[in-house]
Amino acid sequence: MKRFFSILFVMAVFGVNAQSKKVWLYYADGFYKKGDYASALDYYAKILDDSTVLKSSWVLPYDASIGNQKLDNKEVNADSTRKVKLKDYVEHQIAMCYKNTYDYPHAVAQFKKTSDKGSYPDDKFMYAEALMNVKRYAEAVEGFENYLTSDQKNDSLAKAAQRHMTGCFYAMDSSNIKPNYQVKLADTAIFNKGTASFAPMWWGSTKKLIFTSARVGGVLIDPEKQQSEYLCDLYWVEMENDSTWGKVHNFGRPVNSAQHDAAG
Repeated sequence: MKRFFSILFVMAVFGVNAQSKKVWLYYADGFYKKGDYASALDYYAKILDDSTVLKSSWVLPYDASIGNQKLDNKEVNADSTRKVKLKDYVEHQIAMCYKNTYDYPHAVAQFKKTSDKGSYPDDKFMYAEALMNVKRYAEAVEGFENYLTSDQKNDSLAKAAQRHMTGCFYAMDSSNIKPNYQVKLADTAIFNKGTASFAPMWWGSTKKLIFTSARVGGVLIDPEKQQSEYLCDLYWVEMENDSTWGKVHNFGRPVNSAQHDAAG
């Protein structure tokens, strides 16, 4: 009797667990179709907490994703006769959520897993694309080549793979790599002051600057009706011996009028 009760208890727990996963899948697919990929990801992850329920369940491979991916060919149809394990479907959807939220480091790991399983042939392309987005260009090229030699490639994605490969080769060419520059905010008491400051340029040497600004002290015709905080004038400033910028000077007339005077 105790053994019979234990079996019934296990079956009841199993049934509740299975029902919960169906609810989570319902919510996950619903959020995915609405484009709320972060919420969808949370519910797909819940389903994978215990995969025992998923082993005997099957779904069509493109139920949710075929209508939501932005494909060039709008006439792509899913193979309604081919089915995949529900666990494979959930793993694929998780990868798509990472892709659609631009979380490429996680997308790389997830698409690697799904592309190895083979339930979703286009995941080979997605994996290579994710590699490209984390600047692993050589691996990305290899991934695109694997997709292009696949018997199950999609024509529109094959064209995209060829374009991406060209981009990867361009990025790997050292002559195309631009130097990195560190940018920081200039002195707010001198340059970034007033309601607008922009268009700096050297004037004669790297120790003199012309820039445009709208601030108090600009050229006006009628101070009763005009406010220099809303009219752009040209200003200049020179670097002092201690490498700090000195006092800002308005060019005055005739360079500056009582209207907008823009970039030097």
